[in-house]
Amino acid sequence: MSKIILILTILSFNIELTRAQLVDIDGNVYNTERIGVQNIRHGSSSDSFLLWTTSNLNVSKFKTGEAIIEAKSSAEWEDALNKGIPAWCYVDNDSSTGKRLGKLYNYYAVTSLKELAPDGWHIASDFEWAMVYKYYNFNNLNEDEKILMDSSWNSNLSWGYGTNKTRFSALPSGHRYSSGFEKFGAYYWGDISLDRKNGSFHSILGDNYICEFGCEITYRFGFSVRCVKDY
Repeated sequence: MSKIILILTILSFNIELTRAQLVDIDGNVYNTERIGVQNIRHGSSSDSFLLWTTSNLNVSKFKTGEAIIEAKSSAEWEDALNKGIPAWCYVDNDSSTGKRLGKLYNYYAVTSLKELAPDGWHIASDFEWAMVYKYYNFNNLNEDEKILMDSSWNSNLSWGYGTNKTRFSALPSGHRYSSGFEKFGAYYWGDISLDRKNGSFHSILGDNYICEFGCEITYRFGFSVRCVKDY
């Protein structure tokens, strides 16, 4: 009898993990999904899971409650970078994109010790992104299971339409650079050391095309953020 109760408890816990929602300090609600990863941390070939948000972070405050400035123009974006001030912007400086694409954050917002991610969550690390890559690129999955894109994904470079079978729901939010926006692909910050401004970022550019980059000008860009539940 005790074994049955234990099994039911575990099943209930797993269902709750799958259905869990995150509410940030601004009241934005994020659905979450258990994304399969290879359990490479322990050298095992068995599958494990991390709980990810399935939409981009859209918060305008640190979890301390302190507001992060909105850079509404290229001049304001550059000014914040030159002064080392945390900042965010909407894609194409268009507030109507916020609900669907979230916000793009600068280096100083992502590395601030005031913490961008809500309590109990953190910005997805390079290691966690790497586990996602390993699972979706090297497991023997059907082709449509490997695609991380939302079903509305499209690209003039023929990167493909996604089925979103994984429910990761990546959307082409692009990225911000000094004088404007690149509005294709999806680009995400990884965790960055405070003492280096050439931290890595991660891109999803189409069917089964996900990769990691790092360059000396990384800190001048604006990228999206995905969160992972603490463990």
